[in-house]
Amino acid sequence: MVAGLMTGCSAPAAGDNSSSEGTSQAELAPVSKDEIKVGFVYISDSSDMGYTYNHDRGTNDMAERLGLSSGQIINKYNTPESAECETALRELAEEGCQIIFATSFGFEDYVIKVAADYPDIQFCHATGYKAATCGLSNVHNYFGEIYQARYLSGIAAGLKTETNKLGYVAAVPYAEVISGYDAFYLGAKSVNPDVEMVVMYTGSWNDPVKEEQTAQALIAQGCDVIGQHCDSTAPATAAEKAGVFHVGYNSDMRDAAPNASLTSAVWDWSQYLTYAVECV
Repeated sequence: MVAGLMTGCSAPAAGDNSSSEGTSQAELAPVSKDEIKVGFVYISDSSDMGYTYNHDRGTNDMAERLGLSSGQIINKYNTPESAECETALRELAEEGCQIIFATSFGFEDYVIKVAADYPDIQFCHATGYKAATCGLSNVHNYFGEIYQARYLSGIAAGLKTETNKLGYVAAVPYAEVISGYDAFYLGAKSVNPDVEMVVMYTGSWNDPVKEEQTAQALIAQGCDVIGQHCDSTAPATAAEKAGVFHVGYNSDMRDAAPNASLTSAVWDWSQYLTYAVECV
């Protein structure tokens, strides 16, 4: 990212294939700051106090840095990973957005489909992996090495546990989730060789009811520190109610569970959002 910011907008975004074929970002006609519109598609809304809440914070920080008005940001909240995503993306395109961010893993195929019909609009997809091979120069992936922060938060968990048993509420068995809890466990193991970890999946990125139930099941098995890779603060509040500890994800979850929270692995999405919008 530092290299990209230093070299300017001709640098491709993560996963971008525009440098090898098609029109590069540097060749596109720039859009004035007063005319740009930026669209977002979210799987939930800010009330989750986790993933979407924190991504929304990044959006607001980006708009403030660049001096964009609220009318230049168009959000599509609570969009399922289904054909409704395609509809939302097309609506944003028809509403005049020159750059569109889709923020959930299951949105990627819809992003690629819609982007093919709007070659002059930039589409940025969080957490995916297909931009480099889809053949479209206006599709980009963005993510970060969050497993590094996971490792550090695992150290906190490994030092705090008294039962030597950690619980982890995982969403779905995809690479970003697995690499995250692997790192969390290795961090804990580095300071506590006796530690064990139980991972349970909810089967959904955002389902507060299942997230709470899964956390409760882990606590019932003797886990006294709960980690998570899911969207809401439900595991944090479940830990708070049970009198055990919690390590958050996406956002700072101390407000949701002030007595349970040890630390959180927190994203600052504004870094990439600012870079990508500046490129347009």
